[in-house]
Amino acid sequence: MSKIQLVCIGKTKNSLWEPAVREYTKRISRFCTLEILEIKENILPDHPSLKIIENALNKEGIEIEEKKTKESVGIVLDSQGKPLNSMEFSALLQQHLYIEGHSITFIIGSSYGLSPAIKEKYRSISFSKLTFPHQLCRILLLEQLFRGFKILAEETYHK
Repeated sequence: MSKIQLVCIGKTKNSLWEPAVREYTKRISRFCTLEILEIKENILPDHPSLKIIENALNKEGIEIEEKKTKESVGIVLDSQGKPLNSMEFSALLQQHLYIEGHSITFIIGSSYGLSPAIKEKYRSISFSKLTFPHQLCRILLLEQLFRGFKILAEETYHK
């Protein structure tokens, strides 16, 4: 079975988000093994300096590398990444999981984003030019994973 890993900065704190994460995780489980790994978000002061933000992002970047499965293809979710529609996203899943036989690690940053080293090392994709809270981004990713697998299985869901 294919494997997908989500490496996320921060927890899903809002009680509105948790049921959605559980539901999509359950739905996805028939298509792949899904692992969600959370990295503790650095607590920064109000109005942190650029240096403080940079240091926090670099620390998180090191932790991301420690959590990410080494053999997996890394894909960063970033509003500045390449925009994909659902069909293109399902094709990305097909290419990496089924044609090349790799696992995929999706990386979601904190409210301050991701370290430049992580963004330079891995492919970046975007679901929108809009900026979303990282907890909501996790749900959007899970929904698109489910949609992508349904497209690949030629099952009804995607319209």
